[in-house]
Amino acid sequence: MNKNNPLIVYKSIMKIYGIIFLIIIVCIVSVSLYVSNLGSIIETKASFDFFMQLSAIIVTIAVIPMGYKSSQRMIKNINSALSLTEKLLPYRKAMYFKFSSILFAAFMVSLFFLLTGNTNLMLILAIILLFYLVSKPNPLRTADDLNLGTEDKHSLMGK
Repeated sequence: MNKNNPLIVYKSIMKIYGIIFLIIIVCIVSVSLYVSNLGSIIETKASFDFFMQLSAIIVTIAVIPMGYKSSQRMIKNINSALSLTEKLLPYRKAMYFKFSSILFAAFMVSLFFLLTGNTNLMLILAIILLFYLVSKPNPLRTADDLNLGTEDKHSLMGK
């Protein structure tokens, strides 16, 4: 396996995207099954449910944009004089950070749902999952993010 091959580096980004997607889905499904079969972990009052729902919204609104902005800042700082593979390595790190922030938000909201059984939190999880799906990298977006030249674009796309 040649780690200097840009396609291998790019495939590693896609692989971690798929793994985190699977983790999010498993988390949502397992928490949903647990709550539907056994109920929430703690008996809550309406005020606590509201607090947990508000906390989930705050976590989602704070963590996801922070992860997105931080990853964009990391991408912006990539030196354009580097080779394609040298550009993709910090790009991969930025993508991992963005994916991890979305995973963290999904995990926290899942935890809140597990604790309270408040089904409104499932809507927030659906929004997080939708954002994750929209954030899926593709060669064209990557080429645009990295301001790649024509030759590097073709290399990234495997042509």
